[in-house]
Amino acid sequence: MLLALFLLVLPAIAAPFSASLVQGELEQGRQNTLLVEVSYQPDNGSGLDGVLAGLRKTDLDRGDRWADKSGQYALFLVGELSSGDDRLTIISAPQPFGTIRPMNSSRAGFDVRVEEGAGVGLYPLQLHLQGKRLAKVTTEGGEPQVYLSYENISQIISLEASVVLGPRIEAEGSSSARPGGQMEVVMVNRGDRVASGVTASIDTQPQFRRTSADLGDIDPGRSERFQFTAPKVAGDYPLAIRVSYIFGESERSQDLAVIAQVREGDSWEYLVPLAVAAASFLVILGGARMLSRGRGFRRRRW
Repeated sequence: MLLALFLLVLPAIAAPFSASLVQGELEQGRQNTLLVEVSYQPDNGSGLDGVLAGLRKTDLDRGDRWADKSGQYALFLVGELSSGDDRLTIISAPQPFGTIRPMNSSRAGFDVRVEEGAGVGLYPLQLHLQGKRLAKVTTEGGEPQVYLSYENISQIISLEASVVLGPRIEAEGSSSARPGGQMEVVMVNRGDRVASGVTASIDTQPQFRRTSADLGDIDPGRSERFQFTAPKVAGDYPLAIRVSYIFGESERSQDLAVIAQVREGDSWEYLVPLAVAAASFLVILGGARMLSRGRGFRRRRW
């Protein structure tokens, strides 16, 4: 028997969705991705479960592949993210969340650009959801013909995203050493989030050996030292250090510019230890002479 199928679109009604930001931090001055999770908990008061339970699975398959005996699906769900603050620009078009079974969830990512001048803090967002779901099931005949009616579902959910500085790795000061000696640059995190898995490297640059080091995680306000070998010729060398780290679910890289100062040891540097030793010797010698004079004077009094 051929199945007669009617699709009725009814006025939009509120739907039982909830949403949360799985990745809800936006790094200042960058384009970021917000990961939004939508959960679906349909109202079982419609009576559809009882009707669906009375139908054979084959009847439902013939009627509509989106309906089963467990209840209703949220169909063709699409979400549009918007911001009322012009310091946040939503780059992504409406994103599909697809079809969600009852008591399940789905995720979608939205690209957001944090404009210049956006300070650290919370920013309100709105997620506008639209889709369809089964509203009514009608059967006729002993071997039933199944008639399915659908309704629009929509819901606006308020969210909050947090704008943060993120990790900010900087090179603190310049390094100096003698030719061929060990140099070091202090890497400090000036941001408000941990930089995970930090690595520092010097790639192919004149006068410098290829060097890399794992610096581990650098917490906000903390630092690590990157050591490398100085060139064998004295001078001031501009040096680019490639720093890579992980923040959130993305890997970041940046080049830090420092001046590496390589200096020959001046002659006075070698004279200082000798001068200190000579002064110490004179102090000891003078004390011994004073002691000797004191003893001689006492002998003359006796």
